[in-house]
Amino acid sequence: MHRIARSLVLMCTVAAFAGLSACTAMKRAVETEAQQEVRRQRDLADTSAFYKSLTERILMRLGDGKHEEIFDVLVLSGGGDFGAFGAGFLLGWGQVEDPSMRRPKFDFVAGTSTGALLAPLAYLGTDADLQLGADMYSNPPSDLVMQNGLIPVLPFHESLALPTGLRREVAAQLSDAMLERFRQEAATGRVLACATTNLDFGTFRPFDVLEGVKLDNAAFRESMMQRLIASASIPAVFPPVEIDGSYYVDGGATENVWSIRNQTEKGTPISEWRGRYPDKPLPRIRLWYLINNQFFPKTPDVKLEWINIASAGLSTSLRSALIKDLNLSAYAAAAENAQVPGEVEFRFVAIPDDWKPPVKGTFKPETMRSLVELGRKMGADPASWRTKIPKLDGTEQPGPPPPVAPTR
Repeated sequence: MHRIARSLVLMCTVAAFAGLSACTAMKRAVETEAQQEVRRQRDLADTSAFYKSLTERILMRLGDGKHEEIFDVLVLSGGGDFGAFGAGFLLGWGQVEDPSMRRPKFDFVAGTSTGALLAPLAYLGTDADLQLGADMYSNPPSDLVMQNGLIPVLPFHESLALPTGLRREVAAQLSDAMLERFRQEAATGRVLACATTNLDFGTFRPFDVLEGVKLDNAAFRESMMQRLIASASIPAVFPPVEIDGSYYVDGGATENVWSIRNQTEKGTPISEWRGRYPDKPLPRIRLWYLINNQFFPKTPDVKLEWINIASAGLSTSLRSALIKDLNLSAYAAAAENAQVPGEVEFRFVAIPDDWKPPVKGTFKPETMRSLVELGRKMGADPASWRTKIPKLDGTEQPGPPPPVAPTR
């Protein structure tokens, strides 16, 4: 986070003091307030429709309570090039000997930013699928991320960089054969979602990555690409993505991990399930959070220079928000378990705080390969999973108790 934050601070400062005309910037059509309000209401309606569809599909997967069901949720956080850790972890996870802790077939996969890029591969879930992600992070093409122009920090540029190679790599993964597999899995009610931020309205905007499942292959592929690249578009680092007239950027700007909120509220999946089957025990739910970052990295003392102070402050804010988002899910799990112990299991894993990049800079092959191997090793070890979230002072939250067998 600190490395990317430094780039953002530098760009914003140069732009502010450059005093250059933005006359060559890409123009947008100017909307009236009434037109903007129509677009805002449409966005709110689309978001509401997404959550309604999400609830119905979760209910479909949870079943009717007649069988011993397990509902597995995978949440993949943002982290830029540190997504290499998640790519390796997902592969290693499939090598766990204990079947109860081995990588399952997930009912619901949600990703943010770099986590969104990994989410489709985790959703399909074979070792061959996940190897594609590990290969992309281990051997990134030289144009994975390209500098935007000769002087990227000029204020009329949309971003510092362009995801040229990244778009090509993701498009290549989404072969016709893979799209057909997505169609088959979507028909079973399994969910693949990504988190974005609506830059125009400053709101969190989830997307169904498989929304275009009924389109032809070319349109379906482009629909998936739009959503995945939007989720991975770090503000100012990559350009925003236009979808239906609004511009979207990295979901980490509003919610770096997809939080599972209080399920006692009407309309939420668990509340709705209990209403339909009041006399049935809730199927066992397992929440797996894969954090593509560190909580409190061991870094040298901050240099008393403005750019270092500003970037350290920004990265600290991002880490704090991540921890708070993670806590929301832990509290939701604890609330359910207060009714029936063991109904909801909560676990997370993150890059160890004492790990250090082998080289300086972002999107460096040496660093990404190091993280893939670290992730692979940790993924193969069930002890890597944790249940107690670190506090902002570096100590651990009391947290929910370790998962136990559900009471029936």
